[in-house]
Amino acid sequence: MGGVLVGQEVIQGGRVRRIISQQQDLTLAVLAFQDRYRAMPGDYALASTHLPCPGGCVNGDGDGKVDTIGAPAESLVAWSHLSAAGLLTSGFTVDAQTRTTSGNNTPRNAYGGYMHLAFDSTWGEPLASNDTRPRHNLKTGPGIPPSVLAEIDRKIDDGLPTVGRLQFSGYLSSDAAVLATGGTCLAGAVGQRQWGHGRDGDCGAATLF
Repeated sequence: MGGVLVGQEVIQGGRVRRIISQQQDLTLAVLAFQDRYRAMPGDYALASTHLPCPGGCVNGDGDGKVDTIGAPAESLVAWSHLSAAGLLTSGFTVDAQTRTTSGNNTPRNAYGGYMHLAFDSTWGEPLASNDTRPRHNLKTGPGIPPSVLAEIDRKIDDGLPTVGRLQFSGYLSSDAAVLATGGTCLAGAVGQRQWGHGRDGDCGAATLF
């Protein structure tokens, strides 16, 4: 039994390190793209002119926001822009007919959930009554236990799920309670939130820009 528990801790520790590395590396890639092209990946209106996407790049609308609507959405196009700019080792591709998230166009977290770069409000306190807080953020994607997110938050931020640079996100969770209230991902009353302690749970987080 002791060996099993130690093995689980080793596996969890490896996943914590991988998620932290993903968040840090992709955040740096986004900032490097923004510095080089003076635009956010996905929103870049001159991508077809300046980026070597296989088959041609899909342009963004250049409004300064990585939108989640459109066909394809800029949040999906973003990964192909980063790949074409040489800022990702994986070669993600999107064309004008792409509508569905897949492993060919979007990175996954250590639990298999799809990550997400967007200008939206799907982060922080899920019960916020007047949601006027949209901003660019990089989501870990779903499928992550709250205990893992708590450890990640303690290592790179303030350890709290609804304040700081790393915050809770219910993005793509299959659990309706997580989407509505945070479910088992969160503990405590609104204004005093803590991460849940479970080793299971369809949770996620977002790094704010």
